[in-house]
Amino acid sequence: MAPRKDEELNEEKRGHYDPYSHNAPYPYEEEKKKGGCCRCLFIIIVILVVLAGGAVGALIGIFGFEKVKSWVGLGSTEADSSPTAAPTLTPVYEFNQCPTSGDCCNGLASNCDLKVDEVLFATLHNAHVDETDAFPNHESPLEEALVAGYRGVMLDACKCDGAVTLCHGDCGFGKRDLTEVFTNINTFLDANKNDMLMINFEISVGQPTPSEIWDVIGPIIQSKTYTYTGGNWPTLKQLQTDDKQLIFFKHNGVTSSVNQIREFHDFAAETPYEFKSVEEVEDTNNSCVIDRGAQSAKDFYAINNFVANELLGIPSKAGSEEVNEKNFLTQRLADCEAKTGLKTNFINIDFWEYGDVIEVVQEENKARAN
Repeated sequence: MAPRKDEELNEEKRGHYDPYSHNAPYPYEEEKKKGGCCRCLFIIIVILVVLAGGAVGALIGIFGFEKVKSWVGLGSTEADSSPTAAPTLTPVYEFNQCPTSGDCCNGLASNCDLKVDEVLFATLHNAHVDETDAFPNHESPLEEALVAGYRGVMLDACKCDGAVTLCHGDCGFGKRDLTEVFTNINTFLDANKNDMLMINFEISVGQPTPSEIWDVIGPIIQSKTYTYTGGNWPTLKQLQTDDKQLIFFKHNGVTSSVNQIREFHDFAAETPYEFKSVEEVEDTNNSCVIDRGAQSAKDFYAINNFVANELLGIPSKAGSEEVNEKNFLTQRLADCEAKTGLKTNFINIDFWEYGDVIEVVQEENKARAN
């Protein structure tokens, strides 16, 4: 090949390249140079537009349109002030329906005669991961969910920089101080003597042992913790009489040697927990089956009822708005109980602020007491 002329090299430096070449830049013939440049520029613009649109779409799908608007100065995450705007937050439902005197257990007098394994608990999945985190499971802190009536709490226990704490998948995400959380829980229980909580630890990053967890929380709540020793589970009234307001489980990690923290899947059967769409949750042939705890005593049945964004696998608020709705929840409980023959004890949800979870749970518990 003859050496390239100076003018050809100058044209190359000005950017007249073959956009389809996988080799070093090579100049077009003179009459193709302008057309090649235009095509190249057009392709680049199209790619940038597609990428930008995809990124915006992903952000809207993950965080919601209103939040994305607020980031670019086009609005806020506050409720739309226009008269036609419909409220999206959970309708007000009175959790505590007990009489002014007499028995009261977790908001209902009728709950008191039910054994722990006969009660349905509205349960917070990844309860500690709220909007202070980049990828929240909930908008508000778990302390507010307790006030709303949630009596089941799932927490990811981690060991970060040598300290036992709460996190979510990585020490940089969903981190909350374990002592602070249980100090707040203890304060809540002191103010609500008629209520009890079921708490399930998932052993996560750093694999803290149940003993290490108990070393942190035990001094705070030991006197309130019920220790199961076999046989029938107590009624809520029995727990109340004995001043016991907490029952602890854990899953994953090493087998618990702490009497106060029992292995969840020794006692509980649980559905699958990875659903990428509402349609997958609705597929009861797969979403209601026992995934973990198949060989358990099946004293408890836990239904997972939350959706992860299909693109990135992070919690979907839009999905939770659908699956937390009253008709959906009622049907899901009925379908899963029909599939397994088990009564549900834990309905595990994300974004507790949306939907009708507390109403469905309390109405179900009333029916169970009859």
